[in-house]
Amino acid sequence: MVNKLREWNWKKEHVSLVAGNHDAVKIIALAKKYGSDKTAVHDLSFSLRRGEILGLVGPNGAGKTTTLKCIIGLVRPTAGNIWVEGNPAGSREARAAIAYIPETPLLYDDLTVTEHLKFVAMAYRVPQKRAIQRIDQLLRDFELEEEKDETPLAFSRGMRRKLSVVCALVHDAPVLLVDEPFTGLDPHAVWTLKKWLRRARAEGRSVLLSTHMLGIAEELCDRFLILHQGRKIAEGTLAELRELPKLSGRTEASLEEVFISLTNPNPEFGESKME
Repeated sequence: MVNKLREWNWKKEHVSLVAGNHDAVKIIALAKKYGSDKTAVHDLSFSLRRGEILGLVGPNGAGKTTTLKCIIGLVRPTAGNIWVEGNPAGSREARAAIAYIPETPLLYDDLTVTEHLKFVAMAYRVPQKRAIQRIDQLLRDFELEEEKDETPLAFSRGMRRKLSVVCALVHDAPVLLVDEPFTGLDPHAVWTLKKWLRRARAEGRSVLLSTHMLGIAEELCDRFLILHQGRKIAEGTLAELRELPKLSGRTEASLEEVFISLTNPNPEFGESKME
C-alpha cells in the first residue's frame, strides 16, 4: 500500500513537471547505496528551478557528487526518481539538456584545445556556424587563444580545469551541473566563470553548483541545499536559513556561519563562530 501511494504521488509530481511548472530538475526520494553497509544519499527530494543558481553545500562525503552523478545518469540510483526538463535521468533527452563540469577534468590528451571544443559541439549537434562563434568567444573569455592548438598533456591542473569548464559551456545547455568548478582556477578564470553562470541564470537556464567555496556560493546562489551525511538538513534562501532555530535569528549570519552551525555536532562551536 505504501509503495502504491508513493508511486501515485510520484506520478502526480511528474504530471506537474511535464505540464510546465518551474522545475528544471526534479528529484523525489533519491537514495544511493554502495554495497550493503554504505549509503551515500538518503531519501533526498528537491527541485532545481528554472532560472536559478542552487548551491549544493556540505562536508566531504555528504553525498553532493553522488547526487550530481545520479542526475546526469553516470550513477544508477538505488531508489527514487529524477527528471531533467521533464525527461527521466539518463535518457538521451535528459543528457542533452545537461552541461556537466566534473570535479576531476575528463580530457583527451591527444586532442588539442580546439579539437576538444569541436568534438563537444559535434556530439551535441551544435550548428557549425554557432559552434565556431561559441568556441571563439569561450577561447577569448577564458584566455585560451594561445593554447588553442596545444594538447592538455602538459597542462597544469588549473589549465586542465579551465579546459573542462570551457568544454561544458559549448552547447548552451539549459541545465548546468557544476562540481567544485573554481578549484585550481586563476582569479581571472574564476571571475569569468562567475560571469558565465550569472549569464546562464539571466537567460533562464538553471545551475546546480556544488562547492566548498562558501563565499563564492553566497555571492552567486539564489538558494542553498545543505547536505550532511547524505541527508538534506536545510534548504532555502540565506534569509530563510538564518531563521532556523539553530541560528537563533542571527539576521547577519554569513553562509559559512550558517553552514558551521548546522553541520557541526557541537552547538557551542557553531555559536562561538558567529560571535
